[in-house]
Amino acid sequence: MNSKAGETAAIDLHGHTVDEAELRLIEFLEAQPKTVHTVEVTHGYSHGTALKRMVRNDFYHWRVKDKRVGLNAGVTLLILK
Repeated sequence: MNSKAGETAAIDLHGHTVDEAELRLIEFLEAQPKTVHTVEVTHGYSHGTALKRMVRNDFYHWRVKDKRVGLNAGVTLLILK
């Protein structure tokens, strides 16, 4: 997806453990070009909150400058530097 603010990429973490999801998210972010400014992370919310908590509260990556709650409770937007 393209926008004036840059491209958007998306990753779905459903079905992963917290450790697997964190590693997958790091690898995904590392692979994104500088033209990507937003990453839509689908983590779900109805089958537990561990992935949502990891993405929204515990996750750190040097490219992430902000985290925003998506319109869907099972999605978090990562705003990249």
